[in-house]
Amino acid sequence: MYKMNKIKAIIFDLGKVVINYDHMIAARKMSKVISIPATLIKETLLDEKNLNPLEKGIISEKEFWSGIEKRLNKKIDGKLFEKFWNSIFSPNKSIEKLVGLLKKRYKLALLSNIGNFQKDYVCKHFKIIKKFDVMIFSHEVGLRKPEKEIYKLVLRKLGTKPKETLYFDDKLEFIIAARKLGLNAFQFKSIIQLKKILKKFNIII
Repeated sequence: MYKMNKIKAIIFDLGKVVINYDHMIAARKMSKVISIPATLIKETLLDEKNLNPLEKGIISEKEFWSGIEKRLNKKIDGKLFEKFWNSIFSPNKSIEKLVGLLKKRYKLALLSNIGNFQKDYVCKHFKIIKKFDVMIFSHEVGLRKPEKEIYKLVLRKLGTKPKETLYFDDKLEFIIAARKLGLNAFQFKSIIQLKKILKKFNIII
């Protein structure tokens, strides 16, 4: 399926690849405060009508919270909400060492759909972020995966062709879009699976 071209760069998604996250953590904490079922809160938080504009930098954090309040018909303390929202992240220890080893031989890029306040949080609290040569955050460039222009942008920043680039993301929709542009794109499932793919491309760790 894939011609084994010499790989010069590797692109990683942020959430559920480089670091872990679980939206239910925030939803459960909010549920205790505003007395609304956690499942409904999670559904509201992830509603694309509100989340996508935030991740593209179209609306502010304040406007995002306002939209959540209207949907839930509850007044929410913004600072507390932000604290809960940021609590969803946790380290992915299994990939930290791997990224460190790959950095010695390849250009590394981070490609993430993320809002400003969450980006600030992960950059401050997760040292692994500093290992990447290129970082593309959706809210900063006004583009989101799976829009083809965001993949073209990261390739330009890396200075590599699609066939020279590997890409790992947990969402199949984003992988399919990247493959249409010629990237060697794979849905991330586990560190073991990732290492097997690297080996197929003659990348031995």
